[in-house]
Parts: sequence; C-alpha cells; structure tokens
Amino acid sequence: PFFLEKYFLVEHNRKGSFVFGSGSSDISGLKKMVEILKSRINSYNSVEVTDPCTLSIPQIGESSQHGPISVRNFEERLWYSLSKWRKDGRKGVFLEISREHCELLPVAIRAGFEFHHAEGEYVMLCAWLQEPHENKLPPGPVHFIGVGGFVIRPRDGVTNPQPGSAQDFEVLVIRERSGPSARLKNFWKLPGGLVDQHEDIRDAIIREIKEECGIDTHFERLCVIQEIHHKTEAGGASRKGSSDLYCICALTPKNPQQNIVIQEAELSAAKWMPIDEYLSLPFYSAEDTVFHTLMTTAADVALGNAPGLKVGSFDLGFSYKGKQTVLAAAKTSDTIEVVVSNL
Repeated sequence: PFFLEKYFLVEHNRKGSFVFGSGSSDISGLKKMVEILKSRINSYNSVEVTDPCTLSIPQIGESSQHGPISVRNFEERLWYSLSKWRKDGRKGVFLEISREHCELLPVAIRAGFEFHHAEGEYVMLCAWLQEPHENKLPPGPVHFIGVGGFVIRPRDGVTNPQPGSAQDFEVLVIRERSGPSARLKNFWKLPGGLVDQHEDIRDAIIREIKEECGIDTHFERLCVIQEIHHKTEAGGASRKGSSDLYCICALTPKNPQQNIVIQEAELSAAKWMPIDEYLSLPFYSAEDTVFHTLMTTAADVALGNAPGLKVGSFDLGFSYKGKQTVLAAAKTSDTIEVVVSNL
C-alpha cells in the first residue's frame, strides 16, 4: 500500500518498454520503484505538471537544489504518470519543459504529447487523455496585439480650434525606414507597434509613441480594432497561423509644442500633418475600404465626434486583490471635447 499513490513498480520487458503493475514489494532484479511526476489538477480536471525535473525555476515550496534526471528515469515516470492520470479520469496534461532540459522533449513526443506553445525559455506541451472523445484542451496563444496612435493637436496658426473639426487639427504621422510600408513611396502612417507580454494597450501605445517620436502623451480612447488572420506565410514566418488585432487609440500630447525626436533606427521621418490632408492620402481615401474605415473612425473619436472606449482600472472583487484594466464604451455625452479644448 505504501507505493500505490506515489510510487509503482516498473519492469522492463525485452523490447525496452514498460510493464506497469502493483507487483510485490520485492524490487530485486529488473524491478524498481519509480516516483510519479509532481503535478496539480486545474479547475477543468486537467493535470499541470509541476515537477522540478522539467522546470528551470522550482515551484513554490520546492527546493532550489534538485539533481538532474536521466532521460530513462523521466520516461519511466512519465509513462506511469500518464497511466495513473488516465485511470483517475483526468482530461488532459500540460507539461512544461525548460530549455535546459530539452533532451526530455523526444520522450514526451513519443508518449503522445503535442506542442502547445513556446517562449524563449521553455516549451509547453499537452496531451489529451480522453480518447476517443474530442480534444477539448484550449489552444495555445494565437494572437498578436498591435497598437497605432492617432495623436492630435491644434494646427499651427489656429488660435481657436473648433472641437470636431478635422480642418483645425493635425495628427502625428511617421514614415518607416524598414518594414512593409518602407518600400511605398511617400507613405505616411500612424506611430505604433506591438504590445509587449503582460502590457496594457494604454501603456503600450504611450510607450511606442515616446520611443518612435519622443512625444509624451495622454491616452484618451480606444477607437477601432482591425482583425487580420495569417493563414499562410504571407505575413512572415513569425505570424504564420496567428491572428493580429490592430488597435488604434486616440491620444493627446502632454505638451503640444514638444519637439519630435525620431527613432532613427526604425523611422526615416515623422511630422504633424493636417487631419483632412492625412485622410485624403490615396491609401486612406477610398471609401468602403479597410484603411478608410479605420482612419475615419479614429479621427471621429479623436476629434470628439464619436465616444470610443474609455480605459479604467478596477478591483476584481470577490475578495481578490489587485486591479484589472477594462476598456468600456464611453457615454455619448462623454467625448474628448473637453480634452481637446484644453490643448
């Protein structure tokens, strides 16, 4: 009984595979005791392996000093663990293998695991244990989030700008030195870039504008979102099989007179351009096209002609600590008119 839950007896047959069973407590000869992989059960009845033998960082409560595991020992432990988890009715298994333990990957693949997602320091694998039923494990991360900033200020020489008037305001635009748009002649676009891991959209666009143009800004609204699905390699190897969410945000400069300082490694130019001139550029002026819809919608929100989504941080509630960011529809009366009038 002492080994029924945590240990089992394994015996190698002539072909090198494993024979599982309770056996006897005599572990002489080819029989030996093998420890089940440490794990936790998530709220969906799936196993999340937490054993230090596959991780680069010990879990809470684990010793930071643990000896290396041989490929053979890991294979023994993994196969029996899978057998026990199936017997217990678990739905699936998530197994993280760190880069420093990459020699264990072939073992997991032979055991039926598939790649789920990868980061710089680890690969996450998964296995479905409820065959022949349909695999219900959630897919790996499949979205990139990009941000563009529609930053506006009153046009130079306009002393009394009228809120809502595209003729009275100008927008910050850039030309790329590298990237898809760099080869297009006289192509101007909004500053922006990718949202970093665990970064809010608001923080990302403020950071990108500062990095690319040297302008400090206030986030005002999320204006519009474009969905792009990369089903082929046309979007590049890094995007294959993923989807993009491109979020255009309305912002205002903290100091409308702050000088532009471009990020020369990425940009060839940046400037303020009248909004009506920007919207009339060939790439944005064709009605009923993606970019016309994106830019005119962003301009309407930035100018206070449409409410957009406001950002806020709120307590999660239910006795949980910490705050989370919410982007919610602004009231129709709550436009950016007041902000614009204060520029």
